[in-house]
Amino acid sequence: MKYLLIAVLFIGIGTTLSAQKERKFIRNGTSFYNDSNYIESEIEYKKALDKLEEGERSFEAEFNLGDSYFQQKKYEDALKQFQSIDTEKLNKEQKGALHHNIGNSYMAQQQPDLDNAIESYKTALRNNPADNETRYNLIAAMKMKQDQENEDENQDENEDQEDQQDQQDQQNQDQNQDQQDQEQDQQDQQDQQDQQQNQDQQQQQQENQISEEDAQRILESLNQDEQQLQEEMQKIEDSAPVNIEKNW
Repeated sequence: MKYLLIAVLFIGIGTTLSAQKERKFIRNGTSFYNDSNYIESEIEYKKALDKLEEGERSFEAEFNLGDSYFQQKKYEDALKQFQSIDTEKLNKEQKGALHHNIGNSYMAQQQPDLDNAIESYKTALRNNPADNETRYNLIAAMKMKQDQENEDENQDENEDQEDQQDQQDQQNQDQNQDQQDQEQDQQDQQDQQDQQQNQDQQQQQQENQISEEDAQRILESLNQDEQQLQEEMQKIEDSAPVNIEKNW
């Protein structure tokens, strides 16, 4: 934090009792704050605000309360506190300090809000152009923003490359699967053809094969036919000769 505390402004003799009590609590809060006792400083600044009359505002107490939240790492509370401050009656230096701390609160978030931090620092510089620390914080926030954009761009490129590689891998896998399926279909067809041929050959062999009993019966039948034929021929030879001359 650049602006840790806003000094208590002394006012004239016409100070009201409530204003005196307010300054007392602000002084107490500042003392605790300087001793790094931020919880007690928070309590004192809240007491100072409680002592204000209706409609009164205390930039010092409100601003320093935001600083106490920030030092306790209550960054959300600090941001809300700074943003709740009415800037209408603030001078340019006060506005610059306020927007500087708003920018710091955005930067301190668990997920830094770089866009809003950058805009807050720019607003601070518009009110106090000579504030080099705000200028440094602005440059740092813009550098973080650029690095983040480059990282996101590289991540997008990597994701695109991964998507393309995944698509190519899937395409190759599909092609390989199609080729395997086609080869398997061809193999199945060839196996079916081979099986059918084997079945046909086996059937043909079975049809061509003659059992020993069938062969024996056929042989006996042939022998009987041969014997009958010889007997018939012998009868012919034993019979009278036949006149084979033609009668004209």
